[in-house]
Amino acid sequence: MPRKGQVLSPEAIAKMKLSKINRMLAKYNWDIATDYLDVKIDNGKRNRQKEFITLADFRAMLENGETFSSMREKGISKHLLQFFSNLLQNKINLPKDKFIEEYNSGMSLDDISDRYNVTREDMIFLRQMYECGAKGAKFQHRKLTEVPLTQRQKEIVYGSLMGDAKKCSPSSVGFGHCIEQKDYVLWLFEEMKTVASINSLKEITQFDERYQTSRVSCRFYTHANTDLENIIAEFYKDGIKKVSSEILSKLTPLSIAVWYMDDGVTDFNYRNISKYETDCSPTYMFCTQSFSKEECEMICSWFFDVYGISAGLTEKMSKGGIKYMVTIDKKSNASFVDLISSFILPVFRYKIDYNDYMKHRGVESYFLLIPELRKCPLGSEFLNSDISLQDKYVNGFVKYYHGKSFDKILPKPSRHRKEVNQVMSYDSDKLLKNEGIAFSNVGNGFLTAFFPHFWSAKAKANLSPKEVFNNAGYLSEIIRELILENKFPMSKRILRKLKRYRGNKSVSGFMPVVAKAIYDKYCKEDSRVIDFCAGYGGRLFGAFASKKVKSYTGIEINFDSYASLQKLYHSLTVLTNENKEVNLYSQDSILGMKMFADQSFDFCFTSPPYFDAEEYSKDESQSSSKFPRYSEWFEGFFIQSFKEACRVSKVVAINIENTGSYKIADDFEKYLVENNFSFIKDFIKFPKYGGGIKQGPVFVVESVI
Repeated sequence: MPRKGQVLSPEAIAKMKLSKINRMLAKYNWDIATDYLDVKIDNGKRNRQKEFITLADFRAMLENGETFSSMREKGISKHLLQFFSNLLQNKINLPKDKFIEEYNSGMSLDDISDRYNVTREDMIFLRQMYECGAKGAKFQHRKLTEVPLTQRQKEIVYGSLMGDAKKCSPSSVGFGHCIEQKDYVLWLFEEMKTVASINSLKEITQFDERYQTSRVSCRFYTHANTDLENIIAEFYKDGIKKVSSEILSKLTPLSIAVWYMDDGVTDFNYRNISKYETDCSPTYMFCTQSFSKEECEMICSWFFDVYGISAGLTEKMSKGGIKYMVTIDKKSNASFVDLISSFILPVFRYKIDYNDYMKHRGVESYFLLIPELRKCPLGSEFLNSDISLQDKYVNGFVKYYHGKSFDKILPKPSRHRKEVNQVMSYDSDKLLKNEGIAFSNVGNGFLTAFFPHFWSAKAKANLSPKEVFNNAGYLSEIIRELILENKFPMSKRILRKLKRYRGNKSVSGFMPVVAKAIYDKYCKEDSRVIDFCAGYGGRLFGAFASKKVKSYTGIEINFDSYASLQKLYHSLTVLTNENKEVNLYSQDSILGMKMFADQSFDFCFTSPPYFDAEEYSKDESQSSSKFPRYSEWFEGFFIQSFKEACRVSKVVAINIENTGSYKIADDFEKYLVENNFSFIKDFIKFPKYGGGIKQGPVFVVESVI
């Protein structure tokens, strides 16, 4: 301290000031503040006009020589400054984990203040510094009055969250199912009623934009609850529902049964009636598509390690890519059913009992015959049996298949990569070895499944396959024919017979590997392809598989075909993990091509309608409906489309044939010659029905504009 009357030099004053700052800083334990230096603290409305600073700001101001008085003069809250001082001098002995434990238990700040001898003002700042959200009287009341979950309730919640249950809030769970499963929802509510809101138990009607239908569901949600909060935190650690080994360790047989009632799918394989067995061999699957592959594999391992139940993964295709379903190995079926059967409610018995399964599907009236149908003799044994017995079997099959309806026997888009990989890896040289282009139907099965309306199309003066199927007499003959050929009348065999019943001619799609071979033969590297009659997707599939094709643009007037082409393209991108550029337009061929500039494409390849030889739909969009006379169609549609194709593409390839009395291919060749087009006439070698080979012309034309 300077003596009275002593005048200090500026250097001495600065030295004294620095010494004072160091003493001030030295009395504070800054290690306490390490994790909280940048936390912003707000004292709320009461002192909103005051400026609040962080611990880092506080330290910087001290190091710059600021005093508490000078800080207050700058408008900084004196309460905050006092809190910083008390904290840094170890006057607040309440660490973060202890504070959160007490606060989350329902204790008020006043109670915590009294217990730990911390001022109420400091408690407010401490809560903010520990970044703990404010909890009011409602939360504190809930903590003091809430009913803890029973062990049974916990098991149900774990099972439901593995399935359809959702997080409503960090401490509340919502349960909901379709109205057909109302009994299940009521059972869940009864089980959870000690923590559930009776006012939330409702039937809800929602409009589904995808299918333009109303959907009624039944749902309820729970009150906020600490036990639920802890369970939810296990499932939603990163905000997304995930499975962990800790969660699986808490699943009991009751939990698994609830999970299976929520998200289990059973296929008793009753369609596979070609096997001579009276017992069904069901497939039990969990809808685990929302979980990652690693999570699903973890579930499989857990099933085996804990219960000795073998399980594997089944690939499923979805908009988000390949997903996985946990599937119980058939050798573990009995163990799995024994594990959950005592907990399965009557409304879900169909998931583990074959007879209930049949009733649930509403097919018991005609499926009662199936055990007998499986014993149907084949070939000569059938032929030598009593005629009345023959009729019993044939009529039984007709009744069965008509009961299923035609749409139910149609193939579904393949969920596996096998057929797609066959097309993608197919060597085009196999079809291009000799003169012309050989035939192969590799990939047709996969392709046709995307176009269910294909079965309603028909050749001129013929029946569609669907019309043949719906006629009991025709179907009887097909089934009898299969049996006499020593073949069990499975749906896929019936579908093949429908196409050629008594010489009935059906429509056909373009073979994907043949399309691929044509692209590989005529396209240059990185070719941009256009197809102005995209049809049933064979040329799209072939373009997707050809390494020479950079992009494919398809134009299709039939909306059902256009929608199916979109689905096909999406499936190909998912199954191949490739993202080739594909653009699809629902448009008239000529108008569609007018959208593009001259020479926008390198190669145009299509197979247009053969005038009125085939009826693809009843609407007026067909070219033969717009141009009912052959001459009008040839000039107004076919030639005009060809001219537009020559404008937008450097090379145009068209597969067209003579049909009946209409010599379309001959007339087109004559047009090309008369108009001095430079072209190549190639051939696709098709097998004839009944034997032999026919050649379908492909005109490859150099465009001249």
